[in-house]
Amino acid sequence: MDNATLERYNIASSIVFQYRQFVRSGGVLIVKNNKFKVAGYLRLSVEDGDKEVSDSIVSQKNIIEDKIKSLGEKFELVDFYIDDGYTGLNTNRPNFQRMLDDIEKKKVNCVITKDLSRLSRNNFEANYYIEMYFLEREIRYIAILDNVDTYLKNSNNDMIQFKTLINDWYSKDISRKVKSGVWARKEQGLYVAAKAPYGYMKDENNKNHLIINPEEAPIVKKIFQMYNSGNSMGEIAEKLQKDKVYCPSHNGFQKNKKGEYGWERSTISKMLKNEMYLGNTVYGKGINLSYKSKKVKQIPRSEWKKYENTHKAIISKELFESVQKRMKLNQKAKSHTHTWILNGIIYCKECGEPMQLKVKYRKDGKTISFMRLYCSSSLHKKGYCIRKYKGIELQSVTQIVVANLNKKVNNLINCEDIAELLEKAYKNRDIQSIKNELDLKQKKLAKINKMITSLYTDYKKGIIQEYDFNSMYNQELEKRDRLNKEIKKLNNKINNQTIISEAEYKRVVKKVSDVKKWSKEQIADIIDNVQVDNDDNIYINYKYAVMEMAWWENTKQQYI
Repeated sequence: MDNATLERYNIASSIVFQYRQFVRSGGVLIVKNNKFKVAGYLRLSVEDGDKEVSDSIVSQKNIIEDKIKSLGEKFELVDFYIDDGYTGLNTNRPNFQRMLDDIEKKKVNCVITKDLSRLSRNNFEANYYIEMYFLEREIRYIAILDNVDTYLKNSNNDMIQFKTLINDWYSKDISRKVKSGVWARKEQGLYVAAKAPYGYMKDENNKNHLIINPEEAPIVKKIFQMYNSGNSMGEIAEKLQKDKVYCPSHNGFQKNKKGEYGWERSTISKMLKNEMYLGNTVYGKGINLSYKSKKVKQIPRSEWKKYENTHKAIISKELFESVQKRMKLNQKAKSHTHTWILNGIIYCKECGEPMQLKVKYRKDGKTISFMRLYCSSSLHKKGYCIRKYKGIELQSVTQIVVANLNKKVNNLINCEDIAELLEKAYKNRDIQSIKNELDLKQKKLAKINKMITSLYTDYKKGIIQEYDFNSMYNQELEKRDRLNKEIKKLNNKINNQTIISEAEYKRVVKKVSDVKKWSKEQIADIIDNVQVDNDDNIYINYKYAVMEMAWWENTKQQYI
């Protein structure tokens, strides 16, 4: 190690002096003790590839015992320090730390390993312990197969840094190969996690395939149904605790301070968002920053990969989508102090982004100056929108929507001939025009995907510069995201604006007939979305075509 390295890590001057002596003496450690109290250190982990037999704990132990015998009576084995199943990329290993503790207590003054990689595969850490830590404490270190002995003048001691670097490279290569293999299995839709998610268990005949757990699956269904019926996540967790239902940690998912029935709101939230219960395998949620680090970088949800129908679903698609919509509605406003009934269903018609509430106070900090809705695309600079920073009063929009809703509901309640109305609603569906629009947008999406691929190819070939590539690539991604949202809405229109049965009609009427003050959830049950255009025109899209038909029939009657 050079002077700059020693100073950077704040190494004591006494150690620096000893280190320089160590180097000048050709890597010989001068130990005052004649008797060596030996720590035999053994380690094995999955990163050691297919060498389980040669590098097994038994094999390492035999090699170390034979070496101690050959060294003579001056060497006395204190203990074997065995870390089985621990990576060599860091020293957070229980028995390695126990060995260091014994070194500090002066129970040990010699460390023997089968080779350098058993001590560490991290180049920096290996060199630190061999050339600094052991040196300072006058610890003799022997790596048998690498012919390293810090007590002897040996040319192999000069190769320590090179060999530890090779071990580091080996770990990097193994890490890359393992990741590549895992990713390949994920792309095939195989389940590769260590444990099955709550509600499932691993197939005994195929560990990469999930089957339904008959005891846990009904609990998963109950959680989704309770939330969809209006229960909060906290209430669901409380109910499960009260009923003494085992939580996921009971099966060893993670430690839970609340015990085996310790259901938490965060657990419920994760389960309600998990597409595994639809029968899909989702992967690519996070990546490791480095093969040396355990830290994981989270990937945006929009970039996750999904493989559909890999196992049997527990939850129906309809129930899952209903729960996701309710969760979105229940998200708190960013101000955390204002609740408004259109939160989660009002959008900018120009760009499709949600409208966001902005509240301004007077100087006293208590009196509200205004409450306006703005397109979130402009507020957060997600992309260009022609509304820009143009706001619209929340109170005005709310009054218009509620007035229109009350009128529609009254027409629905007062409609005389239900059967005739339903038949007209079915016949007047404009499904084909929606399908035509959907087909057009899907063709546009295909063109954009082709353009993205073409841009990447041109960038790789050096036809376009990195700056131009990033600029054009981001533009195309924005277009694709916008189109995907529009396609999703059109699909929802096709699915939702279909036949409504007489029973469903009566259910809707019953649900809204006694409403005096509308809540966010009640409005969301009737209205699909509200849109505001650049001229502040308001468009209300109802979930049921029959709502519009009832209003039209009632309006006609007034002029007959």
